[in-house]
Amino acid sequence: MPDWIGALGQLGPIGIALIILLIMWVLNRQTTRGYREEIARINKIHDDEMEELRVNRARELRELRDEISGLKEEIRNLREEMNAERIARRAAEEAAHRLAMEKLVRGGSGAEEG
Repeated sequence: MPDWIGALGQLGPIGIALIILLIMWVLNRQTTRGYREEIARINKIHDDEMEELRVNRARELRELRDEISGLKEEIRNLREEMNAERIARRAAEEAAHRLAMEKLVRGGSGAEEG
């Protein structure tokens, strides 16, 4: 090894430049490998977080759909109840109107009958 270094030293500035380029190349490869490993690690974390978000979003959407279905059913039931009450009210109004008409036809307020 010292012979090799000595041979480069004899080349003068070209030998020193070659040594510097060789060192820079080795450092660059190490740095690039480190960056690639860090990028791969960050991508893995990102992918895991995105998958967790997808799962949570799907769960929340399922819960919302279930809740919406329940609310739609409740609205249907309330509409049926309102319709039944509306029919009962109309029937009561018609009965009251008929009674009022009968009283008018009989010619009195109904107090004379009793």
